[in-house]
Amino acid sequence: MEKYVPLVTKHCVRKILPDEIVYIMKKSRKIMIVTDTEIYEYYGKLEQVSQVLDRRFFACLRGCIINLDKVLRMEEQYIYMTNGEPILMGRDNFIRAKQYYTAYLKKLL
Repeated sequence: MEKYVPLVTKHCVRKILPDEIVYIMKKSRKIMIVTDTEIYEYYGKLEQVSQVLDRRFFACLRGCIINLDKVLRMEEQYIYMTNGEPILMGRDNFIRAKQYYTAYLKKLL
């Protein structure tokens, strides 16, 4: 059975496949799911979303989960995603994310 993130809002009901997700960000009580084409916001908990995600997703910050398949590059404390958005990180979190990403890439080869 295929895993997906269920999205239920006042205006939209759909399932978001993990392949579509660039990153997920928690903003107060809302979850923001950024895909290559759209941004979805709804009330929910990040823990519920993270249950359907696999090892290509990494919690790089508290409240931010990135799809490692959608990372273009990492440099100077920024993670550049395929949708063109940079994510700024603190030094320690950046080092940890870079190490995880390097290990992830080596496993793919």
